[in-house]
Amino acid sequence: MDPDEVAYRRSVRNTVIVLGVVVVVLAASIALTFVFDVTPNTFQTKTSVASTYPFTLTLEVNTTSATASQRVEITAWLNGTSTGNVTASSNWAFDQSKLVRPVCSSGFPVGVGVMQGHYTTDNYSLGTLVSFVLPQIPCALEPPPAWFYFSSATPKVLVALGATPEFWILRANATVSPTTMGVSTLQPGVYTAIGADEWGDFVMTNFRVS
Repeated sequence: MDPDEVAYRRSVRNTVIVLGVVVVVLAASIALTFVFDVTPNTFQTKTSVASTYPFTLTLEVNTTSATASQRVEITAWLNGTSTGNVTASSNWAFDQSKLVRPVCSSGFPVGVGVMQGHYTTDNYSLGTLVSFVLPQIPCALEPPPAWFYFSSATPKVLVALGATPEFWILRANATVSPTTMGVSTLQPGVYTAIGADEWGDFVMTNFRVS
């Protein structure tokens, strides 16, 4: 047989083998995708993150699917994991002026917010917090706490406002509704609920309005 023809046949055979391997690998990948769905579920009613400090940050929504006229309740709280004193900080991962926190609580360390769109921990910096329309309540000027004393398995912490010690429940909540968004009806689509604290921790979940 002519040497050129032998070389040609060998080349064709090798190409066929390579293509066959590629097809098998692609088919296996597709099959594994269906069998083992590794896509994270970002639509959760409750999710938590452990902090490097002695507490966990938890975020909860009352639903992950709402109509344009329904209300979505967002709640975030810090729960102590051990006993310890934590110095106040201002290392917010989001614009704290747009996070909802209890009124008349200067220096409250946890807040909630919402962004319109589907955001996760991978792309959250691309989103913008929506401003809530909230009633304006006059508050007395008080110094923010310099520290928070945590205890295990509770969101209650001891703080000192000036020389006055008191207990705070580190829980913040907000309602996403046409009223609080300043619209007649909520725009359909995916929203991202956020819970964040002043030490840089944050947790997110998504809900859909239809």
